[in-house]
Amino acid sequence: MQQRVITKDDCKAVDLLQAGLDHLKAAEILLRESPEVFDSAGYLAHLGIELMIKSWMINSIGSFNAIHHLKQLIKDMKKGNCKLSLTKRDLQTLTYIEKFNELRYPSLISRNPVEIGSEDIDQIYELVDTIWQQMPEQLVTEYEEIPHGKKGRRVFMKKLKSIARHLKFETGISS
Repeated sequence: MQQRVITKDDCKAVDLLQAGLDHLKAAEILLRESPEVFDSAGYLAHLGIELMIKSWMINSIGSFNAIHHLKQLIKDMKKGNCKLSLTKRDLQTLTYIEKFNELRYPSLISRNPVEIGSEDIDQIYELVDTIWQQMPEQLVTEYEEIPHGKKGRRVFMKKLKSIARHLKFETGISS
């Protein structure tokens, strides 16, 4: 089976970057909350870093393979002449976080236990900072110019509880 390739026609680099950084914020909040949600936090941390890497690839190369393996994505970046330098500690962290992708499947966790705890967020953010510091300047600028409350083509607002949902309109499904 041929591997799917995502291109600039499928998504915008800045949208991937924003989603990735939002997932990382959510992971941090969950890791500071309680052990019951640590698996979700780990998965979101993996996904956040994955999307940061993919945003860089869309921006600089124009595409990426639809995979979730962080180490392979880094290799693909280098093949595409993206200049990302990682320290030995960054590579150790990347190897550690790679396992967090399995946290979304309870049966995999029981076969291959993955350790995650609140102390992991600092190490995760060290890697995130390394990637961020080397991210293409134009992409960082574009991200920093996103207005607060906007994501992709959406604007986030608090909706009054008194305003009922209109599911037929929102989903296109009539009852």
